Amino acid sequence: MKRRKRAVISAVCVAIVLMVGYGWLSARYQRARDLQIVEQNTIKANSVKADIDRDLTVGTSKAAVDDWLRSHGMQDVMIAGSSYMVHVAHGPSVVWFCGSSDVWVELTFAEEHLVKTGVSVRGGDCL
Repeated sequence: MKRRKRAVISAVCVAIVLMVGYGWLSARYQRARDLQIVEQNTIKANSVKADIDRDLTVGTSKAAVDDWLRSHGMQDVMIAGSSYMVHVAHGPSVVWFCGSSDVWVELTFAEEHLVKTGVSVRGGDCL
């Protein structure tokens, strides 16, 4: 009877170790996949920024920027203070305590003229 009890306890211990190991490996794989998606989204945003920078130079009027965005089908634009935030992608966050993030190209204006562009990553559901 003792031998059977030891065999059961050993089997349970092995099962627990296998489940913990599987969970750890699964989490590592998912995190690596998330970081790959974040990198792809950032590359996409930098490509959109390059297109904007090629066509719209510093000093371009806000009206001309509006026309350019409309003509290039960029309709997901949020106005944040003196900036336009052009939504590029949605994906996982780069930090563990946020579930997802959005990647934006930010166009900053001063006195109705473009002064700079940049890429911005913002988490939407952080703890």
